[in-house]
Amino acid sequence: MAADDGSQPVRPDLAAAPDAVIRLDAEARFTYVNPAAEQLLERHADELLGRRMSDCFPATVGSLVDRYRAAMADGRAREFDYYYEPQDRWYEIRVFADPPGIAVFFRDVDSRHRADAERDAELRRLTSVLEALPSATVLIDERSEERRVGKECR
Repeated sequence: MAADDGSQPVRPDLAAAPDAVIRLDAEARFTYVNPAAEQLLERHADELLGRRMSDCFPATVGSLVDRYRAAMADGRAREFDYYYEPQDRWYEIRVFADPPGIAVFFRDVDSRHRADAERDAELRRLTSVLEALPSATVLIDERSEERRVGKECR
């Protein structure tokens, strides 16, 4: 979890950060990997430092690497969710300019994405059932408030 060439000193505050943190130089080579990043990336820092991200994680080519390069080019911070197929997981990613490269903070948000997908699927199922009702139907919600549903209630 140290810098590979001394050009970007190790920041103790980043080592203790609960989020995973990596730093990439202008060539998208790893220059810093904190312990949380080692865990989420499923790789030790010594396997990554000095190597290009695209070489270590080929599935990121053309998607994540392009977003990182855009952040390097314009210096603007970015925040987005990213699905990493090889791990079948969602990550929340925040990218910041950190000359001569970028700093990337990320965390596992897979459970949130899966819960949202389940909720959306349940809502679609419920909506299709309610849409199929032939007449106005009255439902009572959890606050005992009346909700009218069905085709005639529109």
